Amino acid sequence: MNAPVLIGIDPAFRRNGFAMCVFDPSDRSLRFRVFRDMVEFLGWATNDRPAEAVCFVENSNLDSAVFRLVEPKRGKAGTIRGPADTLKTAAAKGIAVGKNQAISQTVVDLLRVIYTGPNVGEIAPSKKGGGVYGYQVAVADALNLCRTDALPADVLKALQSEDCRSALQMCRRAEGLWAIWNNQLNRKKLES
Repeated sequence: MNAPVLIGIDPAFRRNGFAMCVFDPSDRSLRFRVFRDMVEFLGWATNDRPAEAVCFVENSNLDSAVFRLVEPKRGKAGTIRGPADTLKTAAAKGIAVGKNQAISQTVVDLLRVIYTGPNVGEIAPSKKGGGVYGYQVAVADALNLCRTDALPADVLKALQSEDCRSALQMCRRAEGLWAIWNNQLNRKKLES
């Protein structure tokens, strides 16, 4: 079975923060796309998506973030020592996280309808470990994935964005998901 297109997505509600990395194994090309918003992503999913793909999504809905007000520590003469969330700050963080959780879960649910359940993986941001690649590590990883000595200028530019580097990490997880899934298919063929 030929390897499918691999897609890694780091959804975000904020404008221009919704990044996707697409690796096409047929020509070993790597492309990045940053969606302005969810509507633009829905247009891609409806009209431009590949027929077959394995996807991996950073799903912030798998984390249950809770923001609590913290009483600031007071130093001499009543001065505040160290940061603390005010009611306004805690509310703003909670709203932003809630928006990202909703967008992330919607993306996972939509992709599972399009590509069927086993072709879509997800991971909580807190479980992906180690944070987002730095630029140089991302470039090295992209060179390795594409099996090339040089990357196109548009890929190098995209990798300057932390959102695109995170999408690349998700694309690599899609590659791992495909390897597991393909192994299971081959094992079943051998057993029959």
